[in-house]
Amino acid sequence: GHTLGDTVRAAINRRDALRGTLEARVGDKVYRLVPEEERASGKLPFFMHRERGLHLDEREFTVDGKPVSATLLGTALTCMHAGAEHARRADGGCYFYIPKTESAAEVRIYRDLFDACAELMPHLRVTGLVREFNKAHTTSGSSFGLGTPTVTASVAPPSIIRAIVLIESLPAVWEMEEMLFALGPYAAGLNAARWDLKASMIEYAMGDPSSVWPDRFGVDIKSTPFMANIFRRLVAVCLKHGAVAIGGMATALPSRDASVNAAAAASVRADKEWEA
Repeated sequence: GHTLGDTVRAAINRRDALRGTLEARVGDKVYRLVPEEERASGKLPFFMHRERGLHLDEREFTVDGKPVSATLLGTALTCMHAGAEHARRADGGCYFYIPKTESAAEVRIYRDLFDACAELMPHLRVTGLVREFNKAHTTSGSSFGLGTPTVTASVAPPSIIRAIVLIESLPAVWEMEEMLFALGPYAAGLNAARWDLKASMIEYAMGDPSSVWPDRFGVDIKSTPFMANIFRRLVAVCLKHGAVAIGGMATALPSRDASVNAAAAASVRADKEWEA
């Protein structure tokens, strides 16, 4: 199972990847990142950090005898170490995927966490304190329709932290707009999940004897209306609020069998063409 050592190693690995010093030894083989000056693109791939979900604890790390949230510890480690490397880069920005949330209230916890990180770690700040910025740049009347103040989208927040919410649970489908609002200045977009969203729907349908779920292999975004409408709604919400809509991972898997692999590739292409 997962250990505290795994959490610490993950933070070190991401920091070293950003520094360009990450390496792994497997038997007699050594794997290293190619130095930036030798890469064709000259840059590392875009980094998205994904911490463990709010439903998990870090059992080996306790405060007052109680295990801390895995989300809290992982995010703090990432902001402290990888965040410092992000801040040194010309394209500095510390981006997070937010997984497994089911409500805007849960997403709001991340905003409070990002606020705290930005206040305690100067390298994450652009200018000033986050809470002072939020107080100074709110408007009466929200474009999100919640009737409460919202951060003015045209003013850059003072932290390099940004986050994208994974829409991978059935309850989240109904609160996409509210989730963007809950993140405030950290909101960057929404990601349309596939496998986990289907699994969440099955979980809820299984608990309702009046619900019927079709064969999961026949549920496809291109041909299943309720899935297609979820994704169209996600795009509409993002366009409305200047956020980024990101397509989910295609569910067709590669294979060593050439014919199966060709069919999978064709499925992925059709899937992404539909998204576009």
